Amino acid sequence: YVAAFAVSALASNWERLGKPFNPLLGETYELTREDFR
Repeated sequence: YVAAFAVSALASNWERLGKPFNPLLGETYELTREDFR
């Protein structure tokens, strides 16, 4: 469920900020990385 949350936040931030890297995403990135692996 972490991956889904990360994708949701990424899509929302991507459209708003238009950047792949975000301060909030950084924290989720680590969590997603563990789940992705």
